[in-house]
Amino acid sequence: MKIDRLFSIVIILLQKNKVTAQELAERFEVSTRTIYRDINVLSAAGIPIYANKGKGGGIALLEDYTISKTMISEKDSEGLLLALKTMQAINYPNIETIFNKLSSLFKSVSIDDWIEVDYSEWDTSTDNIKKFNTIKGAIINSKCIKFKYFNSYGKKTERKVNPLKLIYKGQAWYLWAFCRFRNDFRLFKINRLRDLNVLEEVFNRRELAKLKTYKYEIRDSMISKTVDLKLEFKSTVLYRLYDYFDEKDLIRNSEDSYQLNITFPEGEWIYSFLQSFGENVKVIYPQNVKDELIKRLEANLKNYKS
Repeated sequence: MKIDRLFSIVIILLQKNKVTAQELAERFEVSTRTIYRDINVLSAAGIPIYANKGKGGGIALLEDYTISKTMISEKDSEGLLLALKTMQAINYPNIETIFNKLSSLFKSVSIDDWIEVDYSEWDTSTDNIKKFNTIKGAIINSKCIKFKYFNSYGKKTERKVNPLKLIYKGQAWYLWAFCRFRNDFRLFKINRLRDLNVLEEVFNRRELAKLKTYKYEIRDSMISKTVDLKLEFKSTVLYRLYDYFDEKDLIRNSEDSYQLNITFPEGEWIYSFLQSFGENVKVIYPQNVKDELIKRLEANLKNYKS
């Protein structure tokens, strides 16, 4: 369509300083005469575009022209680029190309001058990006998927689900879906999905939307069991505690230690979390968590003594 070609010409000129009529003609499979007519139409519409014929000539926009001046305010474009910058930092697939294209449109906004979002320590494996794109396609096309899933206890189950939404939370991507195995909505961590396959079976999202628990939200029902913990930390790891807890929750025992009383969802992750603090944490209560942690530490010690 002509309107698509006109808009595409503007986008190309925003990304490049100058192009020739021949280049545009070949790109859109039209004659150079048609391109010059398009230039006249754009110029009549108020787009500051001009063409110089001959050697060294070409078609270009006035240097300071941006789409933001005619379609979107500078404040709006700044917010849009910030959102894209955040998505870029969390490794949203193909966001780099999108960000670069829009950055060229909004030349007056220099977002890199005031913000940099960097989560480079997070996982960027190609396998997870592939899974993300596969799930995204299944959601858009309302197709069922199946996979093997490892829960927080290390138990493996086979699941068949109706995928509904991709959610980024706590430095990781999750899938919100209706699980056919549990006959209820569940949250799945994408890192723990294996043998992911898209099925030909199509589900009805509107029917699922009628259910009360359709919308994703943090609910008590999602946390089946909790445990009350009383922990003592050495002050040398205080900086790490600030990453996870509010300062008001930390009770100072002395210059060398802090106490924390907290309720956590029960699961395998608790022991991994506690062990990450090494000798800088001590479980005061409950006794069963304390005993289990001692058991694991002793088993780990045997690996180095054998």
